[in-house]
Amino acid sequence: MHAQKLVLATFCLTAAASTAAAQSPAAPASAERPRPRVALSLSGGGARGVAHIGALRALEEAGIPVDAIAANSMGSVVGGIYATGRPASELERIV
Repeated sequence: MHAQKLVLATFCLTAAASTAAAQSPAAPASAERPRPRVALSLSGGGARGVAHIGALRALEEAGIPVDAIAANSMGSVVGGIYATGRPASELERIV
C-alpha cells in the first residue's frame, strides 16, 4: 500500500513539474501580466482527504485553476485523481 501512495504522489509532482516546464519562459513587455500560479498542499487522513474535495469544488466554482498539487496519504489519492482532469463532482462519487 505504501508503494502505491508513493507512486501516486510522484505522479502528482511529475505532472506539476511538466506543466511548469511547458510554460513560456518570457512574455513580451506589451503582454498582460500573467495570472499567479496556484499550488495546493493536501494533507493526509481519511476525513481530511475527503474534505479536500469540498475545497477543490469551491476553487472550481470560483474559476481558480490549480497549477500544481503536493499531497500525502489520502490527500494524494484525491490530488492524484484531480490531477487527471476529473472535476470535484466526480471525485465525490469515486472517493
